[in-house]
Amino acid sequence: MSENFTAACVQFTAGSDSEPNLRMVRDLVRRARDVGADLIMTPEASNFVESGRRRREKARREADDPFLTGMRSVARETGVVRAIVRATLTGLAVPPSSSIRRGAGSA
Repeated sequence: MSENFTAACVQFTAGSDSEPNLRMVRDLVRRARDVGADLIMTPEASNFVESGRRRREKARREADDPFLTGMRSVARETGVVRAIVRATLTGLAVPPSSSIRRGAGSA
């Protein structure tokens, strides 16, 4: 027998700066959790939207990405079972199987 859970998909338009994007996603995750979501998914490239050279310059390794660090923090804070984040890392989109787990030190 499996437990029931509530899923939420949050939507926003990411810009080229990850700090305001993180503030927006944190707010959306908190709001989704406040209405009962246990599983929260964010859009592709939630950390920033860029192309070409600027995208390569901004992309970070997963362990070094401040956006993912912030998402781990909000997942722990809210007790969300899992927040699935699609972010641009080292120039590639992370597949949907990458996730941030409550209390986990790494994605």
